[in-house]
Amino acid sequence: MKIEFLMNGISDITKIYNKKMESSPFDGEEVPAYEYIGQAYCESIVAKAAEKIAGIQKFSYQGDFERMANEVFVLHSDSKRYTVFFTIDTYKYEKARLLVTISAEDRDDVETLSEGGVIEAGDGNQQKYSLPDGEEYDILLEVLKLELKEALRPDWKSCAWIVDEQSEMLCTNLYPLIFKAENNLRAFANKVLVHSVGPDWLKQPGLEKYRNSHSKLSSEFKREVPCFANIDDTFIAMTLESMMEVIKKAKIYDETIELSDSDYELLHKKLVFDTEAKSLMAFLQKKRHAKISFWDDIFKQYFEPENIFQQTVTAFIKNRNHVAHNKLLNWSAYQKMLQTISSLDNIVRKANSDFERSVPSEELYMTWQVEADEARDEQAMEDWERNYLRARIEGETGVEILYEDGIYDKFCERLDAFYTEISDGYYFNPQFSVSGQYGIDMEAGEQVFFDVTSNAVESGKIEIIVQMSLDGDMDSDSELQLSCRKADSKEILFSAAIYYHNGSGWEDYFEGTVEVDSNSEYDDSELEEFKQRLKEYIDDELNPLISELEAMEYEAGRHGGKNPVADFPCAECGKLGISVFEDFYPFGRCCYCGMENDVYVCDLCGAVFGDGEGKNGICNACLHQRT
Repeated sequence: MKIEFLMNGISDITKIYNKKMESSPFDGEEVPAYEYIGQAYCESIVAKAAEKIAGIQKFSYQGDFERMANEVFVLHSDSKRYTVFFTIDTYKYEKARLLVTISAEDRDDVETLSEGGVIEAGDGNQQKYSLPDGEEYDILLEVLKLELKEALRPDWKSCAWIVDEQSEMLCTNLYPLIFKAENNLRAFANKVLVHSVGPDWLKQPGLEKYRNSHSKLSSEFKREVPCFANIDDTFIAMTLESMMEVIKKAKIYDETIELSDSDYELLHKKLVFDTEAKSLMAFLQKKRHAKISFWDDIFKQYFEPENIFQQTVTAFIKNRNHVAHNKLLNWSAYQKMLQTISSLDNIVRKANSDFERSVPSEELYMTWQVEADEARDEQAMEDWERNYLRARIEGETGVEILYEDGIYDKFCERLDAFYTEISDGYYFNPQFSVSGQYGIDMEAGEQVFFDVTSNAVESGKIEIIVQMSLDGDMDSDSELQLSCRKADSKEILFSAAIYYHNGSGWEDYFEGTVEVDSNSEYDDSELEEFKQRLKEYIDDELNPLISELEAMEYEAGRHGGKNPVADFPCAECGKLGISVFEDFYPFGRCCYCGMENDVYVCDLCGAVFGDGEGKNGICNACLHQRT
């Protein structure tokens, strides 16, 4: 197993070379001389990293091999040997780069190290981590590479990851599972649409964008795999993102378009004065009436609750793209992705089962059409009475005037982006849980948008509250109030607002034109500060145990007391937070993420040890003394 990363741009070259001024043997003038001290620097980095890794027992310096400044160290756990190469290259004693290469192999001689100096590090046994296929995952290698990176990072301007076979192994394990779950969703969606609309559903009016995209990708698919050229490739030759857009947003429209007298007048003006075909096409498309909404009329019944389905698919797509592009993975992210894949697979299985049990009949489908036609006729009359002046202002001046539902959609679109940034930021962090979005009703008052909880402290919970004031009249103001409050006391911590002003205008009957009084304006500038304050509160204050732990550790170091946490990391979050004081936090639970670890107290010496570090209530140290 090989890991390789490159540090570029050292901030202080004296960490590698000691500069001294000496007299020249030729003319006696003072000239600089450079003494190489890179070995000591590399050794300090290894020592700093090894000190933080409980499973590393000791390490040794092996010397420089093959070339100058190629420092080699070997670190040992109870079963593995890790060889770390630090290859240093400097240029004119001003610029430098450092290539770090780590290799791991099973330890075949646990007693003998090299002739280099041996330095003892933390004792401890490695907990076993396994992939679904039974292959062992070396968690110590993951911790080692990250600790080395963190130890080096303050001294260098940048770090570039080059090779990570450990991350590649996780990606390789995940991709077949992603492939299967994705194809199950594609097959279900196509089966439902073929049944509900017909085999040629993609040719229906309103689906032109998806049809054009499919046509381009389909030709590529058939060219690459001609033996499958005669199968239905509607969703096969479509990206997952496009398929989800079809499911959630696609609509089939009536083939005929009804135009009022004012519509004909606007159409005439566009034909005479507007020469762009796109503008004319956009005008006509706005006048079409939707006959079938794929989501509301077909798919929604199989994917309830909607918000859980949407969040699961969104997370799945992000995970899929992450793995498909071979981005770096660690064990925690791998576990999170496994959970998401399983959740989507279960959702699709249930939807498919529901569909097979309750396939809508042709009579019900015809009923939908009749009801949609009746509702459309009523809506068309109401829209005409309400929309005439607004349509003229928008069509002739370009000022967009929104009704309440349009302003609501605009606010919700910004809220979705805000939630995604917060949720993504803590997605792989085992210390906190960000809930899904709760449905925001346009008519309701104060509503909980989502909440964030500390996984270690039950009372550590905050709620993000939304309250909207919507006004769809011309020249009106609407506001979305966003607040963060404590869940238990309902104390408001901080707030922000998003504003929207609706434009307005009037009709000049003598000139036959419309004039603008005010433009529409949208302002979400306060949201950025709100987002930063929210992140700071989550990181620094949501879990009060962290500051309490720091204070206790400070007192223990100052007065020689006992550390309140074990000296080996939590199996879930990898932090040194496993409590050994009941007065501080329940014994064996991590004060960072709340995970309950297997922790024991030695019956002989009273030392605390973890799973795999002892047997029958006796730690390994005492067991070794007995033998």
